[in-house]
Amino acid sequence: MYQQDRDITKHYLNQILVETQNNISKITIGFPSDRSVIIDKMLAGKCEEAARLLAEPNNEIVVPVTDANMIVSDFNRIKEAILQDVNKYKGRYIVYTRHFIPEFRDGFYAYLGDGRGFSNIPNESNYDDNNWETNSSRVIIRNLVEFDTKKIGIVTPYCDPTILFGIIRTSAIPRVSKKHFELKGANLAYFDLEYTASDPLAFGLAPVLNYNLSIEVKLIESFQTLKVTIKLDGDPYPAGEMFILDTKNKQSWFLDTYAIPKKLEIISSYPENEFSLVNSTTYFKINESGSIISAFKDGLPISQFDWNNIFNNRTTRK
Repeated sequence: MYQQDRDITKHYLNQILVETQNNISKITIGFPSDRSVIIDKMLAGKCEEAARLLAEPNNEIVVPVTDANMIVSDFNRIKEAILQDVNKYKGRYIVYTRHFIPEFRDGFYAYLGDGRGFSNIPNESNYDDNNWETNSSRVIIRNLVEFDTKKIGIVTPYCDPTILFGIIRTSAIPRVSKKHFELKGANLAYFDLEYTASDPLAFGLAPVLNYNLSIEVKLIESFQTLKVTIKLDGDPYPAGEMFILDTKNKQSWFLDTYAIPKKLEIISSYPENEFSLVNSTTYFKINESGSIISAFKDGLPISQFDWNNIFNNRTTRK
């Protein structure tokens, strides 16, 4: 906790001093007026040195053991209370972007497609990882943010296996030409990614799929709201889906989807295209731990089941 934020550390230190003096009412304790060095030590994780500096003006004061035990107890209570308040509404999420072939067969029926509709079942071990019937995909992108621990990153993109003639099996490796992510303040995560992928068993004849993806995940504490904005440009084949996984309560919610143009097959990805595939913003209601409890549709809350059904029932072709 000390090494996360200077303002939090300063607030924590001030609370400790107030509680210490209150619990030892019979003794007047002096504290350094300039506490910046003490805060620096705490931020560096050097708490013993910080405590020694804090105690220097009181070297001649003897504190009864019972009072000392009370102080230690209060320190722990203060710390837990501040941590709980600091992490209020700060959840942990993974934003998925997946591209998949809806048909069971593709490429003159020689290649096995993904054979499914839109799905928000994550590729996580808790959800039957790589279940062919529910979440098989040509390209899988995962953007991770944990607002409470200030962790952010892009998980290495990957592809589910390509299967030729039902027996030859290999996986493409997406090529990432641009990757940027950052926390802008305490409540905004930003991702920017450019990536390509191609069928490894098409002997160089398959198109190279090209995509530009940008995502913003914003926590609006005053309204207990999570705002997710996603923009995706690139090739309209194959189909695609985006959703957010709340890793605290292990629930996922759709963000958007895009369908394949009816009259276009794989040829729609020749040559490189820059179609606007998705440009949308979604709002979610969150609880104090940051877990999503509902989505908003036309300004009104909607349950996870009803919200996801809207996207599950969409057709994969326009």
